[in-house]
Amino acid sequence: MTGLRNSSNYNNIIVAGDMPFVNLKLVKSLVCKIGKYDAVIPYSNSGLEPLMAIYTKNCIPAMEESFKKNNLRMVSFLKDIRVKYVNKGEIERIDPGFLSFFNINSTEDLIRAREIFKKRGIK
Repeated sequence: MTGLRNSSNYNNIIVAGDMPFVNLKLVKSLVCKIGKYDAVIPYSNSGLEPLMAIYTKNCIPAMEESFKKNNLRMVSFLKDIRVKYVNKGEIERIDPGFLSFFNINSTEDLIRAREIFKKRGIK
């Protein structure tokens, strides 16, 4: 919420810091869907992906209210805003392996990320 509040932009791409494979085409696709919505949130094979989504500044009051009630989950305020959910089929057409949502939470994840980077020729 702090990043959104301090952003100079109305529309904001929110991505978790442990997601190294964000697909730019996917981000552009999500941005194009914002229209009248306060947020655009994709689904992957793992479910809802609120940490790789688009949020507008309109989300701030709902976020603040949710946090005041000690509802700290990223999805706790979604019922109070206008959300465009993007189904996994649409996401899969742009990012077939759902790599945009791969995150590094363990040593095993880090090893896998290094393997993916290696296969892509990235050092």
